Amino acid sequence: MRTAPSFAVTPFAGLVGAILAAVGCSLASAAGVNGLMQHESFPFMTVASATTLDVDSLVAQGQEALRQGDPDAAIAALDAAIALDPGNGHAMHYRGAARMQKRDYDGAIADLDKAIAADALDFEAYRMRGNMWFLKRDRDRAISDYNRAVGINPHDAVTYLLRGIYWVAQNDRDTALQDFDRAIAEDPHSVEAYLQRGVLYEHEKKFDLAFADYDAAIRVSPYNARAYTRRGGIWLQRGPSEENLNRAIADYQQAIRVNSNDPLAKGQLRQMIAMKELLQKAKTESRTESKAESK
Repeated sequence: MRTAPSFAVTPFAGLVGAILAAVGCSLASAAGVNGLMQHESFPFMTVASATTLDVDSLVAQGQEALRQGDPDAAIAALDAAIALDPGNGHAMHYRGAARMQKRDYDGAIADLDKAIAADALDFEAYRMRGNMWFLKRDRDRAISDYNRAVGINPHDAVTYLLRGIYWVAQNDRDTALQDFDRAIAEDPHSVEAYLQRGVLYEHEKKFDLAFADYDAAIRVSPYNARAYTRRGGIWLQRGPSEENLNRAIADYQQAIRVNSNDPLAKGQLRQMIAMKELLQKAKTESRTESKAESK
């Protein structure tokens, strides 16, 4: 197993950001939907009126609130379901997902423990609980849960992605790369897997492979600011030409158009523009000297 000093000093906050980006995928999957939407007004029933509804309806309301991106509404509906049926594993599963969305890690773990007790084959519950353990810096429990999840469902791309991020934290880039490869094989539209694998390739100085992954991320998600920022950072590795400098500038500009609050893209764009100005100045001076010499 190879190790990389640059990974050993990777700030934990950076890995948390990667985990949380991937958590968005796992949360959407746990809610049984393709993606989370912005909050819209969503009516739900309270415990006081829960006796007129069956538990399945309340669980469905909780799922819909998760889909709407409203964990508080989800928790209210799922609380009502659990009040009627304290052993309902599905209600515990989705309430754990809602608590995860609120970053209530301990509460999420408690609910996911109960969901797993009710259904030992609930791989998404293992996956979510692994996320919580990782974010609590309990990496032994995190890897145990990720391994259980892929053992139950060996075709779940999100778990391979999350486990790959875990291996990055362990400074084991070879094993991380294997998991990112598998995540992409299972889901060729996994933008986060392309980005994570591209970063690994950058650290290996395999810039063509990194570039290809960032390109793939942009093709899948043309409005992903991080993909443009990452690709912008390696254009000059493909050759220190003015053309590549202009392409880097274009990528940083697109990243800022997508996310105007991206400080990295803004800083890099300023550097690229300054570099271009120096290059143009040098060219102008060179032409002036050539003319003077010809006279």
